[in-house]
Amino acid sequence: MVLVAAYIAWRLEPKMAASAMVAVFHDIIITVGFYSVFHLEVSPATVIAFLTILGYSLYDTIVVYDRLQENGVKLTRTGQYTYNGIVRRSLNQVLMRSVNTTTVTLIPVLSMLIVGKYIFGEPTLGDFSLALLIGLASGAYSSLAVATPLTAVLKEREPRYKEIRARMIAKGIDPNDTAWHGVNVTGAPASGSTRPSVVRPTVSSGTSAPALTTSIGGHPPRPRKKKKT
Repeated sequence: MVLVAAYIAWRLEPKMAASAMVAVFHDIIITVGFYSVFHLEVSPATVIAFLTILGYSLYDTIVVYDRLQENGVKLTRTGQYTYNGIVRRSLNQVLMRSVNTTTVTLIPVLSMLIVGKYIFGEPTLGDFSLALLIGLASGAYSSLAVATPLTAVLKEREPRYKEIRARMIAKGIDPNDTAWHGVNVTGAPASGSTRPSVVRPTVSSGTSAPALTTSIGGHPPRPRKKKKT
């Protein structure tokens, strides 16, 4: 785990590595807590399932982090996004992917639990699949609701994101409102609104659009031929 955390810190960011480790321990604690509450026996197959949970939880978290880092590189340059805004945008992009992947993964594990334990009566398959079922569900949750928000909390303390937040507050913009992100901020927001105003082109009444004098490519239009009488 130390080597994995070191690689994540080198490849992504140390704050992401710390948050990913917290999410992994969260998944293990949830799974072990389930066994403790219901007084279930921990077998070698259960321990193998715990190790499998570690890998899957990290994989799911890294997928979210990859999109988060990609959006962070592009959107931080604009100076209009706090890290919370980048996180929300990234989560919206990967949410359905995480839900679909987890659902497809849980279906065969659930089938293995039902067929292995209750049809064939194999306790080894039952122990392995039960622990894996709990861990996979917890891993999908922790990658979205534990690791990523914790990363946002740590990153929002950086000076550059503090400066962006302070600048937005000074303009009267709610930094937690991400619905306006991506528009061209040209002025102060209207009274009673937290979103910036957007300048739209207007055409004064009574005037018509200018006539087309050139065609595409910059060449003048070809004159029409007069009809013979």
